[in-house]
Formats: sequence, C-alpha cells, structure tokens
Amino acid sequence: MLTTLVGHAFSQDFDFEADVTKGCAPLTVTLTDLSGVAGADIKYSFFEGQPFGDQNTFTYTEAGVYTVVQLVQTNAAAVPIRKENYIEVIVPEPPTFEVNTCAGFGVRLNVTDTLYDFYEIDFGDASPVVTVGRSEVEVYNYADETDRTITVSGGFTDGGNDFCGTNSITFTPRPTLRPAEINAVESQGNGDITVGFTIFPESTYILEESVDGGAYNQISVLDAGISTFLLNNKNAFDQAHCYRIVTNEPCTGVQVVSNEVCVGELALTDAQGTNQLEWPEIPQSPDFEQFNIIIDGVNSEQITTPGTTAYNHQDVSCNVEYCYQLEIMYTNGAISRSGEQCLVASSNTTPPTAENLNATVEGENIVLSYEIPDNAQNIMTVNVQRAESGGAFTSLENNSITSNTITDRNVNVNENSYCYQIVVQDSCNNISEPSLQVCTVLLNAIPGEEGTELSWSPFQGFPFGFSYTIEVLDENGDVVRTIDNLPRATNSFTDNAATDPTAVYIYRISVVADHNANEFAYSNEVIVTGTLELKAPEAFTPNGDGLNDTFFVRGNLLETYKLQVFNRWGDLIFISELQEQGWDGTVNGDEAPAGTYSFLAEAIDINGNNANLKGLFILIR
Repeated sequence: MLTTLVGHAFSQDFDFEADVTKGCAPLTVTLTDLSGVAGADIKYSFFEGQPFGDQNTFTYTEAGVYTVVQLVQTNAAAVPIRKENYIEVIVPEPPTFEVNTCAGFGVRLNVTDTLYDFYEIDFGDASPVVTVGRSEVEVYNYADETDRTITVSGGFTDGGNDFCGTNSITFTPRPTLRPAEINAVESQGNGDITVGFTIFPESTYILEESVDGGAYNQISVLDAGISTFLLNNKNAFDQAHCYRIVTNEPCTGVQVVSNEVCVGELALTDAQGTNQLEWPEIPQSPDFEQFNIIIDGVNSEQITTPGTTAYNHQDVSCNVEYCYQLEIMYTNGAISRSGEQCLVASSNTTPPTAENLNATVEGENIVLSYEIPDNAQNIMTVNVQRAESGGAFTSLENNSITSNTITDRNVNVNENSYCYQIVVQDSCNNISEPSLQVCTVLLNAIPGEEGTELSWSPFQGFPFGFSYTIEVLDENGDVVRTIDNLPRATNSFTDNAATDPTAVYIYRISVVADHNANEFAYSNEVIVTGTLELKAPEAFTPNGDGLNDTFFVRGNLLETYKLQVFNRWGDLIFISELQEQGWDGTVNGDEAPAGTYSFLAEAIDINGNNANLKGLFILIR
C-alpha cells in the first residue's frame, strides 16, 4: 500500500526547494513547497530524527550535512519527499592567502584557500573590490609606501550568508624588493652548519648552497619569522660550503640574491715544532675582508690575501694543546667561523747545546754558570753532570731554566778537582748533546827553604784560550800580590818571595779567559803557615796616651786563643779568649799597681798547631 502511495505521490511531481543549501553556521534555511497541491497539509523535518512541524524555516548552529524531508498530506495519502544530504553547514574559517612584495609598490596576492567557492579582495586603498576564485592570483600596484590592510573574504555560490569567512594582512608596499642578508655561518666541527640571516615577511626566501665552488642548489624555503637554519652532515673539511638566500620578484620573476658567506673547516697537522693549519679554498668574493686565525679563543693572526689556504703556527710548546678556529670577515659585516679543532704539539728536534759553561770555587762550594742559546725553545730542565778526579760523569741535579747558575755544595774543593758538563731537555723530552766540559783547578802548596812550591791540576774550559794568575791574599781575602800571565801549559810555580818561616801565605789560582778578561775561574784557597809562634812584650804603659796601653800576646791565623794574667801572689786577675782583647791594666775597674805580673797564653792555629807561652812582664805607670 505504501509503495502505491509513493508512486502516486511522485506521479504528482511533488517537490520542494531551499533558498540556500550551503553556508556557514549559523545558517538559516527557508524551504518552499513546489508540490502545487491545493489544500494540502505541508510539514517539514530539517534533520534526521526531528519531528515534523509546520514551520518551513530553520537555523542550523552546528556544522554538518543534513537530510531534509517534506511531508505532503492530501486527501488521498501522506506523501514524504526526502532530499538526502541536502543542506551543508560548515564552521566559518578565515580564508588563507599569501602576499608577496613586487617592485614599484606592487603586491602579488595568491589565494591558497579552497574552502569557499569565491573570494573578494579589498586592497585597502578605496579601490573596487576584486572577486576571484580558488587558487587564483591577483597583482595590484599601490601609489606609495603607505601601510595597507588587505582583506580577503570567502563565500559560497549557494550560500545564504555570502561572506562567512574573512582574513586580513597588513602590508607595506615597497619601491624595490628587499633582499635577505646572511649575517653569520658557523660550523660546529662535527658536520653541522648553522646559517644566521635576516629575512622580511613580505617575500618568500630560498636558502641555497654551493659546494666547492659549484652551482648553487636549493636547500629549503625559509619560514617567515625565523633567523637561523641548521644543516646536518656537511663535509666542510675537504670542500668549502657557501650559502646565499634568493627571492624571486613575484610579479616579474627577476631573482634578487643576498650576500654570499662561505665556511671551511680546519685540518691540523703536527709538523714537529710547528702546527700546520689548512682549509679548503674559499671562493673569492668582492665582500671578502680578511681571515682571522683564532688560537685558544684569541684573534692571533690576520690574513688579508684572498685565496689563502694555510697557516703555520710556529714557536709552539711541546705537549701543550692548542685549539684553533678559522674566521672569515666580510666588508658588509657578515662573518663565518669554523668549528674548533685542537692539537697537542710535539717535536723530535734535538735542543741546542748549552754554551759558555764555567766552574769557579767560591769558599767551600763550586758555582757553575752557563748560557742557553737564544734560539732554544721549550727548554724545561738543565741536567748537571759531574765527574770527580777523572771519574765517570753522573747526574748531579736538574735545574730550572729560570736560572743560569748552579751551586754545587756537595764537594771537597781542597781534596779534589771536579769536571762538569750540562745536558738540556725540552718539554718533549728531547735531549741535547752534552756541553763542552769544564774542570776546576785543585791547588796544592808546600813551604820550602827557597819559597812556597805551588802545583795545580789543569783547568779545562774557555775554549778560546786562557792563562793562569797566582794571587796572594791577606787574612781578609784581599789580593796583596799577583804573579800574572802564566801560560796555560804551566802547572807549577815556586814563590821565592815567600821565605819567612813564620809568615802566613794564602794562595789561589785565577784562570782568565783570553777573549774576555771579565770571564775567570778560581781554584781553592791554600793557606801556608810557618811554625806557630806566640809573642808578648816585656812591659806596657796603660797611661791612656794611645801607645802600648794594652798587654797583648800575638800569633798568626789562630783558630783558638786563651790569655790569663796573674798578680805577684799568683791570683788570676784577667782572662780573655779573643786575641784582639788584651789586658788594659785594671782589676775590677780599678787601676792595678805598677810592678811585675805573669801570664800564660795557649793557642791553636788554623793548621792545628799548638803553642803555649808564659812569662813575666812589667806594668809601668
């Protein structure tokens, strides 16, 4: 029966229509009956599950696709008219579009949106609105550089609300297209390269790369609002990598190119005392200013010659790590910087030999002096080697290079002659050849009836020649007599002037270099004494006249001394253990009476000889 009714209904050409079938929420739809049945009762359901009602208008508030049903009630039957997916309601979206600058205050607007059926463009300068379809491009020229707000509205052909989506962009027309600027290119040393740049929102910019001077290839379209771009896995050790940013003038297609900035990694080679730096050849640029060699974070060398690919860092210290970067400066202020590469310097070069070694006796010690050549580098220690009385050399000590003298205290200068040589060692543990040897003079002296017989061991040193001088000293160490210019082949001499058997003679040898009288070396000092003899006066006169006011007992080069004075009853009235301190003729601060006194003096000289002297003397007032 239902089939019959439906067939009957359609035979009557029952129909209805909506005034709008597509639009943005909220969307109001009005239905019109097209059945033409007089007196029919017309009811509508605007979506599945909605009860039929008399109203033919409905507002959709939610997006979706809706089926609408018309129910026509006639005398014969109730006829449903159903239209599937008849009404489409969408969420209003702002239409998307791109704006690019053209020269001459022009703009190229590309509608990228596909949601709406058509779009209206208001260029914001009171000019007529322009209507375009999906993905259409519109080119427009402004009169000046005034900021403009461009508004694009989207609508549907069958829409009840023509423009339910609107979007705006504020745009500044330009007389010419602004090129991008590359500010910095930095390599991380691990294959990664960062490009820093300045781009502008009104154009589309493309980052391009050239490797080893080849053609430029596109890397990426740069998003507006970014200022850096990271590239991975780039081999800048063997090939220079250059970067530029291009934009095409969208109205004419003319390409606008930024400045070019290149980067290359450093390759380091240890050249034994020199660190060699190499980098790929950098394509020449009119903006090139200079290369900077950065050593341990300090700008240490500037190279202004384009095309340079190497630098040698000389005077490096062994076993010291050096870190390098290559910096390229451009006249427009751009800069590139390689990754940091580090190298520990080394060398197998033999250090130069120490020079002008000399050894001189000073008191009980031997003082060595030497020189390290000016061209010596990285000398860390000076090893002193000593041989005793013609024996083998053994290491004595290591001396810092901050001093050029060494004092050898572990010697007996009166028993042995000592020979020395020096070996220097650099920070890479390279050892120099031993220096020329130097040997001290050991002097011996024997008193004789015809004078003092002197003999000494040969001096070794002063390679340009030398002579001997015999110096005779007083007890204060001052030179009182010399025997000069004895030939270097001389090793003995008899001092005929030293004939006093009771006198003291102090000798030493002075070795004087032929090429410089200020270079000399001393032997040990030898003291020659005769028989120890103490002497005392027979009388003294302590009257304050400055003559013979004190009673002394005298001797030469005494090591110990003791003087005792007794009165005529044998009482001890004075004692002294200092040879320069005699008796002044007083007892407990009072003057002793004139008369005869006795004394006892005991002494040991520097050679260990003992002497005692006792006797009488007269105090005269």
